[in-house]
Amino acid sequence: MRDHHLTRGELIDGRYELAELLGRGGMGEVWAAYDQRLDRSVAVKLLTPQTAVSKMPRRLDPQDPAVVRFTREARLMAKLEHPYVPVIHDAGTHRANRLYLVMQRVYGHTLDRLVAQRGPFPVEWAAAVGAQVCSVLVQAHGRGFVHRDLTPRNVMLTPDGTVRVLDFGIATALQPPDGPRLTDAGMVAGTPGFISPEQGKGQAATPLSDLYALGCVLYELLGGRPPFTADEPLALVIQHIADTPVPLDQLRDDAPAELRDLVSRLLAKRPEDRPADAAEVREVLAPWAEQAVPKSARAGTPRPGKATARPPHDGTDLRNDPPPDRAHARVPEPAPSPLATAQPPVRPAQPPSTSGAGPSAESTDLRERAQRLAAEGRLSQALELLGKDLNKVLPRFDSSHPEVVSRRLAILQLQFEAQELQAAREGCLELAEALASARSAPDADLAACRVMAARCLGRLGHNSAALLELREALELQKGVFPPLHPEVLETRRDIATLLAGSGSAGEALEALRHLADDQRTALPPNHPAHAEVERLVSRLGRLTRALRLPQ
Repeated sequence: MRDHHLTRGELIDGRYELAELLGRGGMGEVWAAYDQRLDRSVAVKLLTPQTAVSKMPRRLDPQDPAVVRFTREARLMAKLEHPYVPVIHDAGTHRANRLYLVMQRVYGHTLDRLVAQRGPFPVEWAAAVGAQVCSVLVQAHGRGFVHRDLTPRNVMLTPDGTVRVLDFGIATALQPPDGPRLTDAGMVAGTPGFISPEQGKGQAATPLSDLYALGCVLYELLGGRPPFTADEPLALVIQHIADTPVPLDQLRDDAPAELRDLVSRLLAKRPEDRPADAAEVREVLAPWAEQAVPKSARAGTPRPGKATARPPHDGTDLRNDPPPDRAHARVPEPAPSPLATAQPPVRPAQPPSTSGAGPSAESTDLRERAQRLAAEGRLSQALELLGKDLNKVLPRFDSSHPEVVSRRLAILQLQFEAQELQAAREGCLELAEALASARSAPDADLAACRVMAARCLGRLGHNSAALLELREALELQKGVFPPLHPEVLETRRDIATLLAGSGSAGEALEALRHLADDQRTALPPNHPAHAEVERLVSRLGRLTRALRLPQ
């Protein structure tokens, strides 16, 4: 298929007129555009998924996995409403081989450009930028969003001194959904120069991975250079896994010791050794960030959404005044989900028990409609319908009745897919406690709750605690299922992946090799789990050889 270049004046979806190419990178292009329908300037990011073999653009259709993942990521990003994150206006496909994302147009300069032009930031500037990024991460992580590719190129400083965090979720929108992947070319999902050690080892990104990337950003702002540099992406990944960057006090002598210590903690190899969350980081940065606000402005803290960006006239027009601190601006709390007490399954929910009153025609219709919406990636609407269905049976049955449990499992399955991880974990633990009290012996539902609660913990970045809970849940599963049941095998894969991300590469490789043998015995030859384990073994093998670790 011939791939034509995009041109100025070209229309996207009959509406967005391309005006100026702003940038081009490995994933695609960013254009300034004009929205003819609403008479406004916008930014359009166009991405080109490639075939795995030829690396050439491929023809897309609505069922293409890349389109499905991209659409889901765009819908999730659109729910992240924060003044420091550009608003998502639209998304779709163009020319049958490109994905497009229409966003609020933001004027300013990216941090990597500013460092290249001006060198290291003053301490107060760096702290103010970091505090504002933290305010985004506090809200994003609280709602289950992980950036996955936080770099100086993805943070823009506007002329009024406020930041904009760009490209939430874009790093994985074009990647398979099984986490970061080390390809034959040595590439990983995300930017190798800012990727966390656990991502480099094959674990999915977590909020603590974003904190590691923030540490890399702060290191570059303060030191004038990234923590690691190398010509090959794989070499960069290995440095992040095994090496220690040059101490900041060797790059500048005016960085306060507490700030240097914060950056070192953010760059810890083990996720558990990093600060607990972005709120803790913001609190540490606050004293220096406050100094970036002119004294005349300290009397009244501006609202985070009040600042307006104006286009720069040239590369040096950003004000010489330090950026105003928005670190203490109140971040709107996400609205509590009405389904927050439901529980997610680790497998498709079983049909409700036929004991007692069976499902009504209305209930069946609600769930069928919800299933169709979920298949289209319209998770919010699907959850709303499933919530209505659950509310209809709650007055008739107790919380451990199969009619209630099956509906809650279906609801939380979608909540988990929508990245509502904390609510899902709390719901799993609550339901597990209720089931343990109400049922005479452990069963598949209890095992599902325990496993999913542990998986939520792992997704949130708490590897050690997640490993402990997964191992306990695995023993529970073995008492409920046969030893080679698919759910038992899936939990073993999760444990091996967490072991790899926690630095136990040798133990992870041994577990994966045993798992591969058992999967060949228990699963069909075309089951996707075979390829997943092969990829993990290959990735870990390459890393252990490069690091000269025992296998």
